[in-house]
Amino acid sequence: MEFILKPIRIRYIGLLMVSLLFVAEGAFLIEKGQKFGWLVALFFGSGGIVLCLQLLPGSSYLKLGASGFTLCTLFRPRFYPWSDVNSFEVGRIIARRKMVLFNYSRLRRGHESIRKLNSRIAGFEGALPDTYGMSAEKLAATLNEWRQRAVGTSTW
Repeated sequence: MEFILKPIRIRYIGLLMVSLLFVAEGAFLIEKGQKFGWLVALFFGSGGIVLCLQLLPGSSYLKLGASGFTLCTLFRPRFYPWSDVNSFEVGRIIARRKMVLFNYSRLRRGHESIRKLNSRIAGFEGALPDTYGMSAEKLAATLNEWRQRAVGTSTW
């Protein structure tokens, strides 16, 4: 049994529109002879390209399965067994919007230095980039449910 969650596209479309406005502002600054306009246009133009990629079908999703979850961003899927995660919680990173955060279990190996840095900055080792149309609380509860079924005694 699998359950696939996809991000809400309207958020990416809104961010793309904002990026395009900044690209236009950068072009205006360039036309006025201000070199800073190049930095603005290149930065927000790059962001716009990434946002366009996020809008393509299959580029971003969260797939829940019996053995773990797959997090895909920019067409790069990464699989995490349920046993590699302690639990999912809701929090904020540097006063941003609510996100689903998690710490890895002792079973998870690799990327220790990045995990330590993330933990120092945010208090957690990992985070999901989106809430996939759910509230952060609902998504964390759903993930914890799936995890509990997989590592507990319940059967699928």
